[in-house]
Amino acid sequence: MELTGQAKEPQNPPDPLWLRVLNSSALVTLLTVLIGGVMVQWINFRAQEAIKDRELKNTLLQEKGKLALSAYKGYFEQKNKIIERVLTEVGSITSASENLISLTKPEWRRKFFGAKAFNEVRRQKTEIRDHYNKADELWTKDQDALGFLLEYYVGELEGRGQQDTIAPDWMRLRSSVVGYKDCARKRYIAMMTGTNARSDCADRRQALTNNLTQLSSDLRKSRFYFWTEWDKGLRQ
Repeated sequence: MELTGQAKEPQNPPDPLWLRVLNSSALVTLLTVLIGGVMVQWINFRAQEAIKDRELKNTLLQEKGKLALSAYKGYFEQKNKIIERVLTEVGSITSASENLISLTKPEWRRKFFGAKAFNEVRRQKTEIRDHYNKADELWTKDQDALGFLLEYYVGELEGRGQQDTIAPDWMRLRSSVVGYKDCARKRYIAMMTGTNARSDCADRRQALTNNLTQLSSDLRKSRFYFWTEWDKGLRQ
């Protein structure tokens, strides 16, 4: 064996298979493709979820609008019924009081009619008196309920963010209605008993007209406020 002054360098063992695979460009390409595919799928998934979420929100807003419209429509219809009922009963007792007062005028006296004609006049006078009694009975029975319903359906709505004028309007109108109908009754009784009536009730009638006008004006304002609130509710 030949001896030399240089030692042989040991040969490095070959890399294991798994390391050679990791270092290969093919694996890098494969991983890039896989990761890219996963990212694309994730992005698509998130985009689809966002679309579904937006569609759900739009659907909820539409349903909210439908429910709000239905609720406000029902509320508005009930409110109109209450207002119509109030004005009808006020008109009925006012008209009955005016007719009762008219019976105290001279033109209804017997001397202006013959016997046959006066029988018809007596019938008409009885009808007027009976109508007043029925209107007075209905008003006495309903006035408290009318005030409550009017305040509940109109005053409660108007009171949101602004001064409630319906309740005081109603109290003034109610008081003037009572004052006018009582004045009419007293004047009729004075005529029947041959005593002098203290008032012709004109001032009471004017007060009723003024208070009814004020209530009507505030009811129109509350109607505008109602639709403003309805539109605001749909936009929230």
